[in-house]
Amino acid sequence: MLLASAHFSYAQTDNNNKKKNVDKHLNLLYPIGTESFLDNTEIEIKWNSSNVEKIRIEILDKFGDVKYTVPNISANKEKYLIKNIFEFPKQFKIKISDTENSSVYDLSPFYLEKENSKRLLKKQEKAQTSSSQAPLKIMPLGNSITEGYTIPLPTDRNGYRKPLKQKLDSAGLTFDFVGSLTNGSFADNQHEGHGGWHAKHWHQNSNYDLNSHLRSFLEMNPPDIILLHIGTNDIGEYWDSRNDNTIDTTVADVSDLLDTIYTFDPTIKVILAKIINREDNPDSPTIDETAETSAFNIALEVMANNRIANGDNLTLVDMESALIYPDDLSDGVHPNDIGYNKMSQVWFDAIQSILPKLSVKVFLEGSYLSNQVMSTELQTVGSFPTNQPFNQMPWNYNGTESVTNIPNNITDWILVSLRSDVNANTEIGCRAGFIRNDGIIVDLDGTSLLKFPIDEGNYYIVIEHRNHLSIMSSTKVLFSP
Repeated sequence: MLLASAHFSYAQTDNNNKKKNVDKHLNLLYPIGTESFLDNTEIEIKWNSSNVEKIRIEILDKFGDVKYTVPNISANKEKYLIKNIFEFPKQFKIKISDTENSSVYDLSPFYLEKENSKRLLKKQEKAQTSSSQAPLKIMPLGNSITEGYTIPLPTDRNGYRKPLKQKLDSAGLTFDFVGSLTNGSFADNQHEGHGGWHAKHWHQNSNYDLNSHLRSFLEMNPPDIILLHIGTNDIGEYWDSRNDNTIDTTVADVSDLLDTIYTFDPTIKVILAKIINREDNPDSPTIDETAETSAFNIALEVMANNRIANGDNLTLVDMESALIYPDDLSDGVHPNDIGYNKMSQVWFDAIQSILPKLSVKVFLEGSYLSNQVMSTELQTVGSFPTNQPFNQMPWNYNGTESVTNIPNNITDWILVSLRSDVNANTEIGCRAGFIRNDGIIVDLDGTSLLKFPIDEGNYYIVIEHRNHLSIMSSTKVLFSP
């Protein structure tokens, strides 16, 4: 996120009573906004300056009122540690100013947030499934856009994660979101979206780049799938002549992130985003952030395609084209709710594309007409539910599959489970889907094959219907994307 230095020139009289111009500036380096801090932790404020002797640090609430002040700090220290932030408002900005001239100042462009430590440390209840296998884990990874920052300030920061979770649940795809952070008004709200962080290459704040911490994130919560959206803050610092970051170095830094992931576990499936675009910042006339973002995405795609060609478990998605600018942005950088919902659809489609799929054809005796075609009469007599009908005896399936409208050429709902062995207690996945009138079992869109949130492998197939006996495959069948 861009933050330009505050400059001020004034006339000063020297010992010979001659006037000379003095250029003052203050530049707040950290925090720059969108970060979250526990209320019992420390915040180290960093800055640089010229021709300023002492500074004042002020904490402002969302109305601009000063809530906390530290006066008369030597500007040469270039950092100050605030021991705890209990007195801070929940959402705040940091302002540093020259004690001699208040017009020389710098202000974090985005809000920071104070989090209650007990709430963050509380374990979230995870959705239980009928499967004996733990659900696959998804790690949303990135910066404040992954966290869900937007303007006006939300109380929950759902971002794209809540609508994505809702889409997955409606499709009957049970996953477990993981991460060390929690934001959002939904149960499974863990993530690794760190506001203000860079991919790696930022000399001013090397402790706040993603790659320095990624290994520990992976060790704490090993994921099966990673949703990676990173680079916005890197581009936001290109204007600073002291920063040697460029499009090439940022793309290389993202590639380093992928190296870290695959070194930790080469089986992790990474979905990498061409990042959303932004409005150009008029305070940085040396670059056009909009054009730089598009150029970064082009270079990112080249890098990703090369890695895919070399066998990486990588999928590239185009977030930039998914949004309308500036309509889908809240502040020129972060999406609004409409923008976040569009992002969730891109992630949802990509997740479905990498899941193992069932390719099988089954015919129901009572519905069979002739020439391998079945009846769709249930749709005409009003007996076709829009929610999966297996949530009762004898199935007791607790899946959340539902549709608004029944797709064309559908005969009925069908329940499919997968087993690692012939015994029922070895079930590792179960989903409700549709059986088409040509006998092909399809997903809820009525066309694509039924997908399962499981690892690729060989499994027995069990198929159940409301009016027919269950059947099971005689041998294991390979499931792959």
